[in-house]
Amino acid sequence: MRKMTGIFCILMALLSACDKPAGKITYAMTATPASVDFPAEGGAQVVVIDSELGWKVTSDDTWLQISPASGLKGRTEVNITAEENFGQSRTAKVTFASPNNISSCSVSVLQAKMEGALDPRDLPDKEGMTIKGLVLCEGKGVAEVSVSDGDNVTRTDEQGRFWLPSKKRFGYVFISVPGGYKVPCSGAFPQFWQKTTGAAGEVEAFSFSLERENQARFKLIASADLHLADRYSSRDLRTFNEDYLPHLQQAADSGELCYAVVLGDMTWDIFWNNYNLTRYAEESRSFPVTTWHTIGNHDYDMSFADDFKAEQAYINALGPVYYSFNLGKAHFAVLDNIVYRNDNQSRNHYTYIDEAQLAWLEKDLAFVSDDTPLFICMHCNLYHAKGISKDGTMSFESAFEPAGKAALLTSALRRFKSVYMLTGDTHINCTVPPECMPVGASNIYEHNIAAVCASWWWTTYESANSICKDGSEGGFKVFEFDGDNISWYYQPLRKPAGKQFRCYDMNTVKQFFLTNPGAAKFLAKYPTRESYSTLESNVVLINIWGWDPRWSVSVTENGKRLQTEFVTIEDPLHTLSYDIPRTVENGEITSSFRTIPTHHMVKVKAGSSDSTLQISVTDPFGREYTETMTRPKVFHADME
Repeated sequence: MRKMTGIFCILMALLSACDKPAGKITYAMTATPASVDFPAEGGAQVVVIDSELGWKVTSDDTWLQISPASGLKGRTEVNITAEENFGQSRTAKVTFASPNNISSCSVSVLQAKMEGALDPRDLPDKEGMTIKGLVLCEGKGVAEVSVSDGDNVTRTDEQGRFWLPSKKRFGYVFISVPGGYKVPCSGAFPQFWQKTTGAAGEVEAFSFSLERENQARFKLIASADLHLADRYSSRDLRTFNEDYLPHLQQAADSGELCYAVVLGDMTWDIFWNNYNLTRYAEESRSFPVTTWHTIGNHDYDMSFADDFKAEQAYINALGPVYYSFNLGKAHFAVLDNIVYRNDNQSRNHYTYIDEAQLAWLEKDLAFVSDDTPLFICMHCNLYHAKGISKDGTMSFESAFEPAGKAALLTSALRRFKSVYMLTGDTHINCTVPPECMPVGASNIYEHNIAAVCASWWWTTYESANSICKDGSEGGFKVFEFDGDNISWYYQPLRKPAGKQFRCYDMNTVKQFFLTNPGAAKFLAKYPTRESYSTLESNVVLINIWGWDPRWSVSVTENGKRLQTEFVTIEDPLHTLSYDIPRTVENGEITSSFRTIPTHHMVKVKAGSSDSTLQISVTDPFGREYTETMTRPKVFHADME
């Protein structure tokens, strides 16, 4: 028995040895020297990288330029160039890493301060002031720059100095970057804010740097609802990288000055175990254009039922939940209109601007003149379409909850001649010009912008397209600033900018819904949904994604102009792309994702089923978009 036990132990030992993983393979990568020093005047130095793998370089410090930015296996000479330093001494870390960080090395960089550079710690203390500091450009103070802690707002004096009586409630201080200037960026993130670290009564000193920038002409890319979750089922990250980021890169490569603002819901709270705000912040730093962010309802930490606590994850990853900045002649106020409740883990919220934030906004706008173009960026829309008449006259109601809270915001903005409101959340396009706004808001032009993710990436998964609930292409809006002139257009992700509408031959659409097995199963499950059977023969529907009442539409058949009228109806392509396949596949649809009746739909009745229509749509800036519609037109998921 003892002999058998010994043999068994030997066998187990051999098996255990076989189960042990082989030793991890390592690859050498070194930098020589491992640290470099620069004088305040800047300059260039060479670092030699010896590596057994290819590599790329990363550095968040914009005052450094590294060339080349990548290398192959072997020895590579890398030039590190430092810009002139007008302030205090500064440090940086340049990292060289192989794919998947199998191997890496780094170089520490130190640059001396400019002789005689101003130091915010040398500013005298003032009674009751717990934050003091400087705003500098090329070593000199910049006057009349607004500085805030989220509660108080002050302005720098002629020497660029400021003091704030802060209780440090939010734990940060930020500047409102003035027009004609930019701040250094950490990747794509503008460094306009800094965290406080001391106790409420402790005096802390801060310094902010500005650089001059010609902002006479620039573009602003306004995007909403990225909803990144790293879900294989929707392939969101892959689609985001393939469909959205190339637009940013193209803008960056165009030679034109370009900025971006994301209007909330960068992530998706219920999937934070896969993809949270910290990961988003790490990955989005590589965006090729400077990007400002807005908090959305799905960017709150759902482990809290307290608004202030639930927004801390966002603050730690991306910064202040409300703030302001200037570009060219325009002033931008980024607001948080989510009052998070999360009753019983429901992730619910009210939608309005609370009293403390309104008080801050009043202080911020006190330094902005009435004729300054004012842009209000927030996640949830202020108004939504209630209905539309045949001639295109729209009616609206407040989207704020409680509804009366909308008037508090519009009252705070009433003295401004031109207010542009940029919002997201709805995953549809709804543009409301001032003449359609309710009483008291006739100076506001609201742009409720459809989603980058379209219908939460589901139409991409189900039908290989990008369609929002209202039939809009997934996309974003581009605002062009040229001196005093401001214009805009909607940019689909998968279509050129010249594509601004889609036409449906309802003869073929009705036939599809009448004969397609998936459509039959969908209508059996949801019998009250649109089958289009009540439409007359030879009807054509035109869905104009960026439409508002300042647009015009013309449709001709054999040279004869047809009568157009607006209807509120579901977009059939979204039903085909999401509702039908989800019903067939899953037995039901998610109510939030379903096709909704859209108001930007034009109806015409042609004289025959096979005539060719000439369609012309003109936006408020005189840009004409045309299509020659050959009928019958096939109805399918990848139709134009």
